[in-house]
Amino acid sequence: MTVVEVTRKDRHIVSVNCLGHADFDVYGYDIVCAALSSIIQTTALGLMQVLGLDISLTSDSTIASMSFVLPELSEQKRIHADILLDTMLLGIDNISDTYSDFVQLQVKDK
Repeated sequence: MTVVEVTRKDRHIVSVNCLGHADFDVYGYDIVCAALSSIIQTTALGLMQVLGLDISLTSDSTIASMSFVLPELSEQKRIHADILLDTMLLGIDNISDTYSDFVQLQVKDK
């Protein structure tokens, strides 16, 4: 099972941690893992390359983990980051609802 932990502070997403294989299918054919990875990686790329944020991004394919932490942001950057992050959360939530035996979403407040 893949566990995705999203942490919020003052209603804003400040970190994302994704850990574990979904085990929906064999490695290389797991559409659930691929979907989660795509959503989270695309969000991280948007934060870094579109918004120019210096996020702390780590990943390790051997243990199926990916995480990032956002720095303190100006109000304008926060607005733009929230759009990307809230959209990411909608996608993860949808996958978690559809494939609840394979994905667990945890949203925590800091």
